[in-house]
Amino acid sequence: MKRLFLSVLTLLLAVGLGGGRQGFAGQPTKGSGAVSSRAQAQSGGPMSQMVGPGEEKPMTDETHSEKENLQGQIEVTVSRDFSITLASNPTTGYQWELADPLDEAVVKLVSREYKGPETKLIGAGGQEIWTFRAVSRGQTLISLKYVRPWEKGVAPDKTASYTVIVH
Repeated sequence: MKRLFLSVLTLLLAVGLGGGRQGFAGQPTKGSGAVSSRAQAQSGGPMSQMVGPGEEKPMTDETHSEKENLQGQIEVTVSRDFSITLASNPTTGYQWELADPLDEAVVKLVSREYKGPETKLIGAGGQEIWTFRAVSRGQTLISLKYVRPWEKGVAPDKTASYTVIVH
């Protein structure tokens, strides 16, 4: 019942946002779900825009996702940090984890933090912010899964995969 409610709520949000999809820096993006990307220079500002269902969004600081099985593409230059922000609700026991090890020759994990909701509603979800650094030129895949860590052998509730191209 809870999953049905969340599915209906997600569908309503998606319908409310409407329209097409556009990728990082105007590049097409495959996949589904609301996604935005950012490449943040150590000394510069945001370098990307929000992509996903709905009209084109203004420049943002992070990559957002709220739907299941997200896919996206992030382009960044060497020595720049970029973040992926994922909807999360630890009150349900779920958290985001790396589904596969990182190719640390291309990207390294800098930090991971949970940012609580702005509302005071009990049980409301927030966001997990994963920040990575592009360390050398190349292409890699960052795969994440939304799981309850103690549940072994259970499929993830959500997944998110981002192809990262480092120039």
